[in-house]
Amino acid sequence: MRNQTRQETMIARSLVVAIALGGGLVACRRADEPRLIAATAISPAGTQVTSFAFSHDGGRIAFWRSGIGTRPIWELWVAKADFSEPVKLPMIMPFSSGQPEPVWSPDDKQVAAASSLYGGTSVAVAPSTGGESRRVTHGTGRELPVSWHADNDHLDYVSFVADGKWAGYVVSTRSGKTIRAVPGESRPHIAIPSPDGRHVAMQISDGGRETIWVADSAGRNPRQLTFEGSESFGGSLQPWSPDGTALVYRSRRTGKSDIWVVPIDGGKPRQVTRDIASDSRPQWSPDGKWIAFRSDRGRQTDVWIVPATGGQEARVTDSDVEEENIRWRPRTQLLAFNEDQTNYGIWSIDVTTGAKRKLTPDAAGTHVADFSAPVNGSSLAYVMRHSSHIDDIVVSAVDGSSARKVLVGGGTVNSAMLSPDGSRISFSSNRGGSDDVWVLDVSSGSLRRLTDWPGWEGAPTWSADGSSLWFLAERGARDTDVWKVSLDGGEPVRVTKSGGFNGLIGRLGVKVLFANVRSSTTGRWTLALVKPDGNLKPVWDSSSSYLASISPTADSITAVVQTPGGHQESRILSVLTARGRKILEEDQYAGAWSNDGKRLLYNFSAGGTLHLGILSLVDGSTRQLTKEIDYDDDAYSAIWAPDDNTVVFRRSKPDARVFTVDVSKLLGSNRRSK
Repeated sequence: MRNQTRQETMIARSLVVAIALGGGLVACRRADEPRLIAATAISPAGTQVTSFAFSHDGGRIAFWRSGIGTRPIWELWVAKADFSEPVKLPMIMPFSSGQPEPVWSPDDKQVAAASSLYGGTSVAVAPSTGGESRRVTHGTGRELPVSWHADNDHLDYVSFVADGKWAGYVVSTRSGKTIRAVPGESRPHIAIPSPDGRHVAMQISDGGRETIWVADSAGRNPRQLTFEGSESFGGSLQPWSPDGTALVYRSRRTGKSDIWVVPIDGGKPRQVTRDIASDSRPQWSPDGKWIAFRSDRGRQTDVWIVPATGGQEARVTDSDVEEENIRWRPRTQLLAFNEDQTNYGIWSIDVTTGAKRKLTPDAAGTHVADFSAPVNGSSLAYVMRHSSHIDDIVVSAVDGSSARKVLVGGGTVNSAMLSPDGSRISFSSNRGGSDDVWVLDVSSGSLRRLTDWPGWEGAPTWSADGSSLWFLAERGARDTDVWKVSLDGGEPVRVTKSGGFNGLIGRLGVKVLFANVRSSTTGRWTLALVKPDGNLKPVWDSSSSYLASISPTADSITAVVQTPGGHQESRILSVLTARGRKILEEDQYAGAWSNDGKRLLYNFSAGGTLHLGILSLVDGSTRQLTKEIDYDDDAYSAIWAPDDNTVVFRRSKPDARVFTVDVSKLLGSNRRSK
């Protein structure tokens, strides 16, 4: 199940350049390229730092970091740009909710951020030097800050509204008055004001087509700037050039992602990068002369820069670990990076003795993503994710032996799942040029594409008998709907027509299907049973719902739901009555059911990392299953062996830090080489 839609993920990702130095920075790949400049870590070792943003004067940084107490919570902090003198702001987000980028006011006196303190995800502002926060948005759906106006009062934000769409709004942080950023625009969109406040840029989604538009400062007189239908800001909340005359975006018109720039005066868009790999997440330099971006060249992900007018690209990083979150430090030629060297692997543990064993190999530049097992538990399939987003699928015995690659490269692999009998693997992938649903025959290695539409299709989930797949698609929908396709052939059939779906929740061999779907009345994520006729039966709609798992008998489901105080709790809910009870302590997350339905895995936090525990549903007792410090163990994606004596789970060693690199010499070398 996805915890965020593609659009929420796009908006929530901060674009600070994150550099992972697992292999270190090395010499450039070509003899004529300049030598790379070493990067410097600025965040403290052992501190998990995710999205962040620099103040406009470049002297301070606001960032989300993992709490080190007994609650798995992200906390918002402000410090000097070198991370000295940190001050914690009163804003939090649960682990499963993501960490949307904080936004500085123009005078650097306030920071706006999404916060769960008010029972949902609302925008709040706080003094950047510390002090009380104030809630400034009051919708029931998810609301994320975008950009301040020059008056240090008005703030653009995006709201995931009650009709299943998302839209841009402007709020006065002093009076609380809210207006539409683009009056009359009914399609899902995000609106971002220009630096001079004279225009608004929009990314508009329409039935799976995404295009770039511009309007005047009041959101009036909109003009379409791109027409291919595959254009987006690529996760950037700063697509505007510093002088406000052009927008940078990414386009997948050729089947891969390239960087483009379009002038807002109606001039022709120009292509900036043309490599056969995918380039994304563009960021303007402070002087507007350069664009930093992320590229998958060379079977790994690195940060590059290119002149804004086009020309020779220059590599900034050369690391086998994936870089994230590109950001230029204002008034400098420094790129700041959020490095994530997190290592993921699959482990097994004997629930009686506690004996553990790692089932997957260590390999530089890769980690384990999705994994699954058939109903009989006889084998295991997992995705080896490369930093280049070119993934492999591996099948092994359930003990990790006899591993063999059944799919090598070709594109991304997401939501990979073995069929109930273990003969096939379903997944979504961009290997055909867009995100489609595919199925792989395990024995022969033959591939078959089940969807071939513009836009996104994903989250494939097997029917109980393995004859068909449910999946999510944006095709012709106001947002995202549930579809079904038979493996015997034929066109996919739409199951629902309400839109607003976020994730599918199934269990191999069980006929029922659940989903996270945007409430048609409140705009929050709810949990519902998807009936065969496409109608929905709400199971939880009292607050936002996140992770969920189905009992073996399919008469109950666990749900992790938001509490009024901004935390989360786990509940068991009856499918028939939608009634239930709280289980576990606050901020402990229920995970996989045992096959006999008598036990639940769950996550609890100790010292800032997640451990596995077992909850007895017979007497309510709990016991700790894993104890190693500095590791996160995932209860939600875990699998119980058929005899319920062994649990297979994904373990990670989180390591996310922030680095900077001075690219001034690199820019000079690039100029001389032209």
